Amino acid sequence: MDDGLDTIHYAPESDWICISSKGQGIRKGLQELLNTGDLLRMLILRHLKIRFAQTAMGAFWVVLQPLMTALIFSVLFGVFVKVPSDGLPYVAFAYPGMALWTLFAQGFDRGSTSLVLEERLITKVYFPRLVIPLSATLSAIADFIISTLLIFPLALIFGVSLSWRLPLFLIAVPPILFLAIAMGILTAALSVRYRDLRQVAPFITQLWFYATPVVFSLKVVPEGLKKAVLWNPTGAPVLLFRSAFFGTPMPPMWSIASSYLISLLLLTLAVTVFRKVERGMADWL
Repeated sequence: MDDGLDTIHYAPESDWICISSKGQGIRKGLQELLNTGDLLRMLILRHLKIRFAQTAMGAFWVVLQPLMTALIFSVLFGVFVKVPSDGLPYVAFAYPGMALWTLFAQGFDRGSTSLVLEERLITKVYFPRLVIPLSATLSAIADFIISTLLIFPLALIFGVSLSWRLPLFLIAVPPILFLAIAMGILTAALSVRYRDLRQVAPFITQLWFYATPVVFSLKVVPEGLKKAVLWNPTGAPVLLFRSAFFGTPMPPMWSIASSYLISLLLLTLAVTVFRKVERGMADWL
């Protein structure tokens, strides 16, 4: 199979599919994804079935990671260091940020390793390769929904009232998801040629975590560094997500706008790089 034939054109009025060797841009790539929606859904469901197959406690594992992490940080920062938690019990303060951060971390991780893991599929049949890292990243949404629902019983347990800003959590999620998709696609594309990048991705995620106000309040950040934290594309969404549930201080509007802008720019860059790497992908794998 000639992997240089990397562009596919669908003819809705017929059963023929024409594959061209001419390079195409992002617009054509998005068109391909729209025309392969069934394949994308199938791969997402496949990821979910593999994840929950032969597990004794099923979806419980989804909430265990952010919850246990929040409890550990509650002991470290809430009991020993006594980090301010904006008037909330520390577990209630940390958990919403952990739930949203886990969406980014899991989406990034799954997307970054997806192409190498699907080597056999890629080298045997043609389809838009972008579907693979995209489906791997989007499969993390199911985990995120389940872990987010746990916020409501946590609020009851700790006697915390939900905020009237609750609908704003819908604004906090997209930039995190765009960023996870972008980082997953970019790392996956480069990992095809440079396999050691798969080892770098968890390290990047760990450093990024401590630069994001997930387990600490913006109040403890020195004035000179607050803008740097807010320019971090994961910073404002985490603050907004927590504020939407429990009424903690909201980030400035400019920081939310910058999160959207940066995540979309990175997504555009990632897709552009992916399209360039895609033509020789089967040979490198």
